[in-house]
Amino acid sequence: MYSVRVRANAAATAAVTLLVMACRQETTRQSKDTVTFGDSPPTAVVPPVAALTGWDERLGSVFAIPAPGGSSALLVFPAFTDASSLDTVRFDMQSSIGGSLQLLRGGRRVATARIVEMAHDPVDGCPTWPTVQLASDTGGTLPAEWSLGIDPGVTVAQMDSLAGLSSKDSTVLTVALARVASALPGDTASEFRGRPFVVRQAAQFRMTGVSLVVAEVTRSVSQEAMPLLEHLFVIARVDSTERSGLRVEYYERRMGIEDLTETTETLAIVQSPSGVIQLLVARDLGEGVRYSLIERVTGGEWRIRWTSAYAGC
Repeated sequence: MYSVRVRANAAATAAVTLLVMACRQETTRQSKDTVTFGDSPPTAVVPPVAALTGWDERLGSVFAIPAPGGSSALLVFPAFTDASSLDTVRFDMQSSIGGSLQLLRGGRRVATARIVEMAHDPVDGCPTWPTVQLASDTGGTLPAEWSLGIDPGVTVAQMDSLAGLSSKDSTVLTVALARVASALPGDTASEFRGRPFVVRQAAQFRMTGVSLVVAEVTRSVSQEAMPLLEHLFVIARVDSTERSGLRVEYYERRMGIEDLTETTETLAIVQSPSGVIQLLVARDLGEGVRYSLIERVTGGEWRIRWTSAYAGC
């Protein structure tokens, strides 16, 4: 984890003029020792840049996420969107048996597996995706660590994380991300003013002739009664004409009680057959998760194309 304190100034704020979207948040109270958001935590709203068009079927009819604490996986059916409730849907338990998936870690294929068994058993009455057992296509042992299983025909970008960069390069990128985060519009919560920006995760990748950085940047207020978290999900293009070396193309801002604030993690960066860059992300809401497909459209704008049904309590 990398922490850099950056104070935004007027010039930096004015420089960031091409941002696509933001979750704006109003704050209700400020004090010197203990800070709160009033009677209830804030609610973040992300207005879409364009109308949602749905899942890109060229990415396959299912994808898999490792199940906690075991060799099984959760099989996500993109046909069930955020307009669906997993309490009421019925899954086709046979059509996916025998299907193949490439297992990814950091954008690299680490194995190819087949779906050999499937069951759907909600945990403690909480809606969930079906659980599947996977077997290696080569008959060997599957890797212990992977982050996503997706159709083998999908083109995936390799992500170079901070840990994989040289010490100098990782420091430069961390400082740049903290600087652009400090200049983003919508910073209306005085509770976080003066708090250091922490680059929780960041990865660089190149696809269709453009170099991009995707990152999670946070600020926190540590207090025993109600710790607070601000989470920024940022997509920026490498641009040498910018002071920071980055031009932000898309961001989301979430604020609230630490354990309840939604956070976003990049699972994979893929390219559609038409060359469109798409990010498959997991949105952790504390007691459950949903998934979104965010894609880059004309002019460097981004839109949330698809969001899954919610799984969890």
